Amino acid sequence: MPERLAHQDCAPATRRRSAPRRCAAARPAARLLVSLALLVAAPASAQTTRVVGYRYERVWLSAMRLLRVDSHYKVTDKDRENGYILFIFPGSGAVKECPASLEVIRLDAPSGDASAPGVKLQLDIEHQPSYVELQLLDRLEQKLEADYGPPRPPAEAPPAEKPPAEKPPASGSAAAPDDPTAG
Repeated sequence: MPERLAHQDCAPATRRRSAPRRCAAARPAARLLVSLALLVAAPASAQTTRVVGYRYERVWLSAMRLLRVDSHYKVTDKDRENGYILFIFPGSGAVKECPASLEVIRLDAPSGDASAPGVKLQLDIEHQPSYVELQLLDRLEQKLEADYGPPRPPAEAPPAEKPPAEKPPASGSAAAPDDPTAG
């Protein structure tokens, strides 16, 4: 056996071979790929949005009642004029209290009518999947419909008036009285 160990192709089991030089040059690229994968895989906070056909005041009051009274969530901050509610959502698993925000955004009607309904809801619950946000927005829509009935359909813009079509002068007839070439 000692002859075999002296041969270059066979090395003892305890001896490590050094890595080729080309692998050392690939290490920074591998580190970059790993760091990019970690950035992409990092949990991102998604926001769920929905547009409802109710007036701003009704949506605000229903949202506050749903969060405080019906769901017993702790509201940490609110601003009616700027349209946001910050609250604590009771999470499950490792995170027991999830910070959450609901934004109530007034939408301008295309006709410029300020009384026309239209509100955009934007909900963000940290550490929760998006279906939880969807379920809460569904509950808010159900509450709005139960309290105020179905939403009004969006106001349609009135059709633009067309100018009256000019009638072509009949052939062989006298020139029109306002025609400057008429004599």
